[in-house]
Amino acid sequence: MKQNNYLSFLLICWIWMLVGCVGQNATEVQNEFSTPSANNIVSYSINGVSGVITNQNISLSLPYGTKLKGLVASFTIDGVSVNVNTTKQVSGITANDFTNPVIYTVAATDGSTHNYTVTVSIALNSAKDISKYSLEGSLGVITGDNIAVTVPYGSNIKSLIASFTTSGAAVKINEITQTSEQTPNDFTNPVIYTVTAADGSRHHYTVTVSVAPNSAKDITRYSLEGIPGVITDDNIAVTVPYGSNIKSLIASFSTSGADVRINEITQTSEQTPNDFTNPVTYTVTAADGSRHDYTVTVTMALNSAKDITAFSIGTLQGVITGDNIKVFTYTPDRRSLVANFTTTGISVSVNGIVQISGVTPVDFSTSVIYTVTAADGTTQDYTVRVGKV
Repeated sequence: MKQNNYLSFLLICWIWMLVGCVGQNATEVQNEFSTPSANNIVSYSINGVSGVITNQNISLSLPYGTKLKGLVASFTIDGVSVNVNTTKQVSGITANDFTNPVIYTVAATDGSTHNYTVTVSIALNSAKDISKYSLEGSLGVITGDNIAVTVPYGSNIKSLIASFTTSGAAVKINEITQTSEQTPNDFTNPVIYTVTAADGSRHHYTVTVSVAPNSAKDITRYSLEGIPGVITDDNIAVTVPYGSNIKSLIASFSTSGADVRINEITQTSEQTPNDFTNPVTYTVTAADGSRHDYTVTVTMALNSAKDITAFSIGTLQGVITGDNIKVFTYTPDRRSLVANFTTTGISVSVNGIVQISGVTPVDFSTSVIYTVTAADGTTQDYTVRVGKV
């Protein structure tokens, strides 16, 4: 019975010692083979980056962008405890501010200590990208190491100024520093930009510039048979002289486009005839393939003819000389005579009274003014004098 009690006592003691050892932090457990004066940091890392331990110094370089405040170190020691100032350190748990060097104090079982100065630096930025690029307002397309830009027709590609944004520290072309929105370059051939990061690494971009085809497609001058047209936006109006053969008129025109057609028939200035009885649509095609339609409307001017071509009283013919007409009659009373006449105008009047050939009587006792009105509204006066034979 006493032997059983003794065995039970030994078992309890063994369990108590095991629990005590498990409860102790691993960083505080002294290696069973170490000496009582051991007080070293054996390994040290932050965020997976191992520190270089040299005598009493530990150095680490963390990736660019890492915040130095609140970093947690993982470490192993051969001593019994580690402190920073008065704060006990637990591997993988305790955070510290590494803005400035941090001193770790490792204590041995015999009470001796060993200080380690941990210095953390941040690696230089390795970024070296061009994230946005344009030339004279034309946005570039960035694909890998290539940038393609299409600038408008007529652009002077021998002296274009780029606008760009970059994550690098410097941008150069042939060792010439480039400043966004300031430095001009000749883009006749592809140009290589070299972006250098803060850490010295480089990234090359090849910029290729192409010029867009001409988009101009205007009719800048138009005339028919020497009569200038009036160009208003997409419409051209031409008034040709009375009597013109509008079924076969030849246009003279100037255009900024590459091709001019009517119903897919190519038009050549001063050569191609067209029927303008109805409005005609000209299609001007630019070098880039875009189109501009113009509607040409032709009207014929009203007749301006206003002549009296024949005049007689009774059987006696008048003599027309310029704007004078002279007639001789056997009738002694000239106060109510009826004249016969032909005219190219649309109406004839005397003192505002419309005259009808062979119908309207007139007092010819004195000279009479006949007014002939043309279709276009113009007038011609004739002075008629009637004498006795």
